[in-house]
Amino acid sequence: VAAPITWGGGITIKGRGLDRSGLALRIGGLDADLTAAAITATRIELPLTAAIFGADELKAGPVLVEAVLPPPPGMGAHMARVTGRATFLLRPRLAANAVTTTPPAGPNGLVDGSLTIGFSPAIRKGQQVRLMLDGQALAVVGSYQLAHAPVADADYPAAELTFPFTGVRQDSYHLQAVVDGVTSAPEIDLDPQSPTFREITGPTVAIP
Repeated sequence: VAAPITWGGGITIKGRGLDRSGLALRIGGLDADLTAAAITATRIELPLTAAIFGADELKAGPVLVEAVLPPPPGMGAHMARVTGRATFLLRPRLAANAVTTTPPAGPNGLVDGSLTIGFSPAIRKGQQVRLMLDGQALAVVGSYQLAHAPVADADYPAAELTFPFTGVRQDSYHLQAVVDGVTSAPEIDLDPQSPTFREITGPTVAIP
């Protein structure tokens, strides 16, 4: 099972001549600091952290990687040359930070309330976000798709979003978000000694 690419993880770039003098990487429009990268002629291993991008974050979704050579001596910066391009999907990671419900439950155990979900990387203004809940109860299948509450422009980038809901069945749910068409990263059990090896184990949330 290939691990999804997530913020706080890393990427490996493969090619030829990657250790040439002056080669730079532009990732998601940001210049990467390669001092923490492991570089050989055929690969670059780069962590995806704020320290690499001048304290900034990449956006979740499709991310363009550009290899850039400096301009010839005596020439302006506009003469820098892009020697290669590639794209990867940066998948957001989720955390269920808070759940509120309005008791008592209505008919058939349905409740109203809201979910506060953490996102890494933070959501930028203009990004499209949907949250899916997939019920785990065997007797009754329940799935829901939620939109988040409005966010003030000043609150972007938003590390959390609140998703109001009505008429949701009390249950434990698998969480998945779609950000600009890219699904969030699941939590996968990679312990070969575990009975749930290679199964999706999260993230989950309980609606009481």
